[in-house]
Amino acid sequence: MISKSIRTYLLLLLALILCIIAVVYYQTKSTSSKAFANVYHVESDHKVYGNSGELAADADLIVRVKATASSRNVNQQMDENGVPLWFWTETEVEVTKVYKSNEKIEKGQKITLYEPYSIFEDSKKSRNQIMKDHYKPVNAGEKYLLFLKKHADGGYMPLGVDQGKINQSEPVDKDNAVLSEDALNQYRDE
Repeated sequence: MISKSIRTYLLLLLALILCIIAVVYYQTKSTSSKAFANVYHVESDHKVYGNSGELAADADLIVRVKATASSRNVNQQMDENGVPLWFWTETEVEVTKVYKSNEKIEKGQKITLYEPYSIFEDSKKSRNQIMKDHYKPVNAGEKYLLFLKKHADGGYMPLGVDQGKINQSEPVDKDNAVLSEDALNQYRDE
């Protein structure tokens, strides 16, 4: 039998641990990377693809990748409010399978994905996010099928803004369902 004083001590210790967990959770949630003062959506003029064959025809590189946590926001030519006119995020992804490549890319190699979004601080020192159309950034640790175009400085951009980026770690994006299902069936993960 546990004495009354030891039981009281253990209950107080448990209550203290729960309080610490609650405080850490609240602080993490309130400072999460998803807390933005503004989210800007910039309409873009880009080719719209109807199937994976069209994507494949335009792609310099078709790969399966796993996203890493390594990324860098690039913001250039800020307007009078501190909003960038040119923006992207350079995210490092690890290649897990190569389907098509115009150069030597191998499994395990890391490449730079130029994502059409960025995070920036405006002239009011507010934290903001800007993206083309309704692009969804890649998430570290998740797997993707990518149809990419090589940029002149070495990185790769997804075709059709988000059409060339298919997340394998979650259900198919309902906005891109037909194309995503077609691509996943065409490029199976053996």
